[in-house]
Amino acid sequence: MKIEFILTICLLINILLAISGGVNSLPSDRRPLIERFKRFSDGDDVDIVGDDNNDDNNGDEDTTTASVITTDNNNSNNDDKDDDDDGKPDKDDNNGNNSDDNDEDDEDVHQEEDNDDDDSQPDVSQEGSKLLVILVDGFRWDYVARDKRLIGFPRVAANGVTAKYVKPVFPANSYPNWYSIMTGLYPESHGMFENYMYDQDWDELFLMSPHRNASHSHWWNQTEPLWVTAEQNGCRTAMYLWDGCQVRIRGTKPYVCHQYRQLYSADEADNQTRTYMKQILDDFSYNKYRLALLYYEFVDYNGHEYGPRHRRTKQAIRAIDKIINDLYDDILEEKLEDDVNVVIVSDHGMISKEGFRVIDIEDYLDFNDVELFIGKGSVAQVLPEKDKEDEVFHQLRQAKVDGLNVYRKANIPDRYHMKNHKNVLPILLTTDEGYYIEPPTIKDKVYPHQESDTAPGDDSDDDNDNNDNNNVLKGGGAHGYDVEYVDEMRTIVYGFGPAFRKAYISEPLEMVDHYNLFCELLDLNNCRPNNGSKYRTELLLKEAESDDDDDNDDSDEDDDEDNDGDDDDSDGDGVQAFSLNWCLVFAVLAKIGAQLWL
Repeated sequence: MKIEFILTICLLINILLAISGGVNSLPSDRRPLIERFKRFSDGDDVDIVGDDNNDDNNGDEDTTTASVITTDNNNSNNDDKDDDDDGKPDKDDNNGNNSDDNDEDDEDVHQEEDNDDDDSQPDVSQEGSKLLVILVDGFRWDYVARDKRLIGFPRVAANGVTAKYVKPVFPANSYPNWYSIMTGLYPESHGMFENYMYDQDWDELFLMSPHRNASHSHWWNQTEPLWVTAEQNGCRTAMYLWDGCQVRIRGTKPYVCHQYRQLYSADEADNQTRTYMKQILDDFSYNKYRLALLYYEFVDYNGHEYGPRHRRTKQAIRAIDKIINDLYDDILEEKLEDDVNVVIVSDHGMISKEGFRVIDIEDYLDFNDVELFIGKGSVAQVLPEKDKEDEVFHQLRQAKVDGLNVYRKANIPDRYHMKNHKNVLPILLTTDEGYYIEPPTIKDKVYPHQESDTAPGDDSDDDNDNNDNNNVLKGGGAHGYDVEYVDEMRTIVYGFGPAFRKAYISEPLEMVDHYNLFCELLDLNNCRPNNGSKYRTELLLKEAESDDDDDNDDSDEDDDEDNDGDDDDSDGDGVQAFSLNWCLVFAVLAKIGAQLWL
């Protein structure tokens, strides 16, 4: 009876342990099925990731900017004096009448350059991954979503990455954003803070290409753009219609430069772009260089001329979309899909000027008190005559013009990242959405000159024909406005190639973020300090996807560790169970032995 009693107790204990062990072995954090499959409920298999304030800057961007300003601006004038032999040009130079052709950087400024035979280029292997950056000027962030007939951009998004939108730097104009793309810096640090500028040290105006002053190196030497860093480290670069390639910056030019020139028809622009893309892919195949930069401007040009919703702007959008789609096919045909990464960026968006009220600035400002007035539309700067700054400022402020914001240089909002540059003039004018500054035409005082300084991509189009008697604009497009208040200034980024994730949409990027992405794609280890976020751009890459998987694995390992902990506890239970099982065996054997004995 004692043996049977022991046997019964052993069986009951084992049953209780089995039940207890089975319950405790279930993961405590197991999600209900409805949560596990929730992400499939809307039928969207594209991942969305948030920034959640994980910006690398972590509030230190102002400090970074200040340090970069101190370093770069101290070097700019000395570098330029080495490069330019003509010293300070007089103001006649700003009208394009300079007859001094001794400046090496300015000779044949309208000619295409090809430096393939330049003996100064380092003989370094160009094998390895390649990067093509395509800058589509004036491509608004919602252009793709608005046109269901596009095929190229959706194809890239499905097979690569994009962002919800990109925020341009202020002002949302071309040169400030072009140089932020290539440097990762805010305008007050890289120096290209507007499309039109005045340098009092050189007594010179910066006027957009193809004006010769845009090729004077002191404008560009204030920092080091990506192509210079790449060249100095053996990564050859080819630039096609990308302004700045004609300039010797800190002693360096790109390996190949087909400098910016005006293309006067959409067909010419499209054909030239296709020709350059074919050349780039051929050169990539033969490892001639690793970085190519290509500029396309007719989306911006038509946006200015006709407005962002006009059929001709839509035609330009569809044209570059078709070019992008064909580029995708060509990469596959040339079997370069494992070697070439492509990034498509833009500098700013576009807003319709339909119904915008013109601010005739001459009605509120005595131009006898003004030495220079630079800009129009959304942004302008004023250099008052000597001892007239207070008077000019008070004239403009006391006028209380609707839609016009007037700042002294010291009071320019910090978020513009503009006021700390030496060339920013004493008074800055900006406009709200719905308003447009129109200055008078005064030779040698107001720039740009309507008759000579306009070019495709320029936001200084002639609005006089678009005004009615009530000073209201009838059409066309503009940019330069504050992106914090005008969503139409937002723009795009797309990427595809072996380094990128698939069908991935990131949270919004900043214009200064692109630089870090390019450095990563080219594996350049000595890129310069900048204001961009590595965190935001790293999320676009496959490595981040692997990291996500690793995080999941780590999470699983944590679960395993937790389970291991449970196992450790259950090991103790196991020892008890092991002993009880032997107890059971012993009891059974004892019972059998007793029966046999009897």
